[in-house]
Amino acid sequence: MEIGQTRVGNVFSAGEPLRFVLSAFARKPDKIAWSVTDHHGDCVMRGEQAVTDVPVRLTLPGRRVGYFEVEIAACGAEKTFETARTSFAVVSDVDFSAVRDSPFGVCTHFGQWWDTEIIPLIARAGIKEIRDEQYWESLEKEKGVFSFPKKCDAYMAALAAANLTPHIGLTYGNRLYHRGRAPYEEKGFLAFARYAVELLARYAGQIRSVEVWNEWNSPGFSSGPAAARPEVYAGLLERTFERIKQKHPEVKVIGGSVTGLWWGGYFWLRRLLKIPGAIDRMDALSVHPYKCELEPEYLPESMARLRRMMRDAGGPVRPLWVTELGWPINVHPQAVADQVYESLDVRTSEEVQAHYLVRSYVLLLAAGVEKIHWYDFMNDGTDSRNGEHNFGLIRHPDDAMGRYAPLPAYSAYAEMTRRLTGAEFVRQEQTPPTMRS
Repeated sequence: MEIGQTRVGNVFSAGEPLRFVLSAFARKPDKIAWSVTDHHGDCVMRGEQAVTDVPVRLTLPGRRVGYFEVEIAACGAEKTFETARTSFAVVSDVDFSAVRDSPFGVCTHFGQWWDTEIIPLIARAGIKEIRDEQYWESLEKEKGVFSFPKKCDAYMAALAAANLTPHIGLTYGNRLYHRGRAPYEEKGFLAFARYAVELLARYAGQIRSVEVWNEWNSPGFSSGPAAARPEVYAGLLERTFERIKQKHPEVKVIGGSVTGLWWGGYFWLRRLLKIPGAIDRMDALSVHPYKCELEPEYLPESMARLRRMMRDAGGPVRPLWVTELGWPINVHPQAVADQVYESLDVRTSEEVQAHYLVRSYVLLLAAGVEKIHWYDFMNDGTDSRNGEHNFGLIRHPDDAMGRYAPLPAYSAYAEMTRRLTGAEFVRQEQTPPTMRS
């Protein structure tokens, strides 16, 4: 049996009838029986429906906002012969189109393979900014000649139609320069800066911020003579910042993009900040403070430490952006940290991920972080042993639970934006250890 969708990703409005289309039965059932559970696993409604024709059109009563799962059983002669299950979310209808400056972002991969049909789901969650990429090598295939793939123009147009702002990561090397490795001398720096300027000219007025490289401090992202060295990154940052500000002074240039803070990232960043002028060539400092083996309460001190480092370096204290942060589902956190994904010891369940999302955003907003991009919006695969497949707010299109079907974290994010968009932090209340407010 297959449960077909009448709304992309099974995301409905509050009170709207919940409609599904059932097909591909092993054999024609006499009736179907269904039950709906909430995010606690409690049954909130159930029922039966006689089957006269296939496909079966199932309409359930509208629900309040939240995350739910529906299990459907196909029955014949009073016996169930197959079942199927999917998830759905119910969100309140709120118009976020007038919101221009929001801290609520998410990481996406439209520049790689994602389909733009999920963009309305991002907007419905109240998310206002996406972090994506347009790779240098895909735009400049002949020296000095730039062409833009149709898929990039298409996703940028779809973002504009949905009133979503793209924050673009400027990545990575180009085989025309340094054999595709990270730029490491002046000629490469200037070529990279030209790519940034051409990209901004193509989407003038739409891109309001760019991030210079991604996780340069990780050797996997800055190969060759650059070798993750902060002094080389400072040169790339300087040339890119200068060229962008000459042509597009309104665009924010974000520097750092530092990962692995507790595994050498702080040390790398301290070296970068001590390079004369480095902090002056960024409008904000970005970090990826993953620490999946911990609960989110480590984040405020991490942000305070970053500000102390900027002060100690003698330069201005730049705003902080967290441009990647997340917890994967169904993978032991230490396995993620070690990049060993065979463990199935579940420490971060679907429900816990939703809790961590809200707690991390509230803690970071209270700490004065300007932008926060959850990594990432959609699961990148269906292997429960692979941490990289399980960071999303919605499921992979090939997931057995349904194409783009929501996870509890999607509903949590949607409710959070409705409560906190436009809000300002006042104070942290004194509460018992098991409560947070």
